[in-house]
Amino acid sequence: MTFGSLTFVCIFLPVFFLLYYMAGPRRKNFVLLIGSLCFYIPAVWEYPWQLTLLLASLVTDFYLGLWIYRKPRSKNLLFAAGLLLHLAVLGGCKYALGILPLGLSFYTFQGISYLADVRRRKVYPEEDLVAFSAYYLCFALITSGPITRYEQIRAQLHKRPALSREFGKGLETFVIGLGLKVLLANHVSRIWTGTAGIGYESVSTALAWMAAYAYSFRILFDFAGYSMMAIGIGQMLGLPIPQNFDRPYLSKTMTVFWRRWHMTLGAWFRDYVYIPLGGSRKGAFRTILNLAVVWLLTGIWHGSTLNFLLWGGVLFAVIFLEKFLYGRFLERSHVLGHLYMLLLIPLSWSVFAITDLTELELFFTRLFPFFGMGPESPFPGDWMKYLNLYGLWLGLCVLFVTPLPKWIYDRLPRILKVPVLLAILGLSLYSLYLGAGDPFLYSTF
Repeated sequence: MTFGSLTFVCIFLPVFFLLYYMAGPRRKNFVLLIGSLCFYIPAVWEYPWQLTLLLASLVTDFYLGLWIYRKPRSKNLLFAAGLLLHLAVLGGCKYALGILPLGLSFYTFQGISYLADVRRRKVYPEEDLVAFSAYYLCFALITSGPITRYEQIRAQLHKRPALSREFGKGLETFVIGLGLKVLLANHVSRIWTGTAGIGYESVSTALAWMAAYAYSFRILFDFAGYSMMAIGIGQMLGLPIPQNFDRPYLSKTMTVFWRRWHMTLGAWFRDYVYIPLGGSRKGAFRTILNLAVVWLLTGIWHGSTLNFLLWGGVLFAVIFLEKFLYGRFLERSHVLGHLYMLLLIPLSWSVFAITDLTELELFFTRLFPFFGMGPESPFPGDWMKYLNLYGLWLGLCVLFVTPLPKWIYDRLPRILKVPVLLAILGLSLYSLYLGAGDPFLYSTF
């Protein structure tokens, strides 16, 4: 069950919130805990060890947090044990065995941040196991984030705000996110999957570029839409889930792009890796080394195949060049920065998307045929077929990358926003009914 499914939208969500609002203030964490288990268990029904792993991680972090705080002389040793345990589980499952238990990457990072913050006395450890479990298992966060730190929702776990005031706002956010996911990401994704199905050796240069941009739109609206739905659910729960996207495709440099894309992941690496390593405070060489470590780990976190290491290395090289050579020039320019990113965004996502390096090389020969590698496509007009089928969706994706739709929507009177939201919800449900469902892309990372 995912957020973008009829079962979740039409059955799980209404039933859950009916029970949630019927529960008294002291029972809301318990209802959230049980609801999250009901959301999680069907996905791992055939693999019960994944639930065991999750619950073991939860209990370990709960008690380690208490011990770290109560035994200051042993706090470094206890934190190191928790960190190594998390990394061993993540590395063993994801990289050694090639198995990714549902939500592992995200609850690992949430667990590490919790232990680190308790160790630094930034937060007081949670003493209520039910409240901690509600945070750890929260169905809005467990599969694909946003990575939410305990300190960000601790107060609300114990004292919810007036939920009635937040419910409407949260429902509005959820519906808009659902529309981005179902009506944009799911439809435009067919260009990329269709191109991969044909085989990169058989596509024209025009179709290769169309597919690269289609994947770029897909991953944006898939993940940004999911994050909006998670934030909306958080608002309905009375829990402030942090923003995860800030119009990254309007950035003028890759550096700024990664401050606006998956913002909670970038902030996590900044606060728990880059700054503890010294950040940019210890000279140029250490800054370069710290950046390299962060981007190497970013690549590894996303996947175990070599393309993710290559992807992380490419991003490090680009950000290094921007930081020390031409980044300020691009930021001052009104046009060049956007043209630069118009080229880099689809290229970087192509490296991210194609896990087989041989296939990746072949795809790049289609993108840049003037290198003279490989035969020409036998179907030079293939791009017209996809443009006719999906041109509308590509155009809508381009439009929704800009701030114009939000600018218009925000200026609508309330009486007109309601039918707009109902139209988005109705079209999304109809698309799901017709089979336009597509698993969330980031749940595989």
